[in-house]
Amino acid sequence: MEYLRNSSPYIPPEGFYNYIRSIIKFVHKQPLVFELVRKRTVRFYDIKSAVEAGIIFDRKLATPDDDDEEIAFNFALFKYLRLAYRRFTIFEAIYPYRDKDELLDEKFIKNVKVKEEVGRKSAVRNFINEVILPFLNLIMMELSNMKMELETQKSMGISIHIEGNVGDNAFIGDFSQNRGQIGHDWGDQDKID
Repeated sequence: MEYLRNSSPYIPPEGFYNYIRSIIKFVHKQPLVFELVRKRTVRFYDIKSAVEAGIIFDRKLATPDDDDEEIAFNFALFKYLRLAYRRFTIFEAIYPYRDKDELLDEKFIKNVKVKEEVGRKSAVRNFINEVILPFLNLIMMELSNMKMELETQKSMGISIHIEGNVGDNAFIGDFSQNRGQIGHDWGDQDKID
């Protein structure tokens, strides 16, 4: 995941489609991430209509405010972009993310080819910054939260302190590193028939 985040500033417009594919592939190949995204999918979005409306009205997509819904929405968006568009047609879907002020510059107005290229570059850069990186950051945050929960639930071991006379044949030692089944909750294990 770090590779996807760190390489994002260097994605050229020609490599944007493959970048989307690599994000989808990453989610599908990592069982924990895939399960995280699957559990966050509580409703289905009409991504096609949202993208088409964005193209028609030249507006950016309105992503959900809730983190769980944003994860589900963005992943569905990435899958839709991969399936509905190809390497060079994908810019139609993300074109509303371009820098409109940049295109008003005198040097770009006269040359249509340069204007299109500048629009593609800014659309890719802004889409990555406004949609993809927040998605990856939310995934990283959720994974960090899961890790912290697991670490706090770990058994911390036990410590036994004995004072006074324990008899002649007693074995006295340090049991603080014992990770055995002392104090184990047998109700958590599967029953053995």
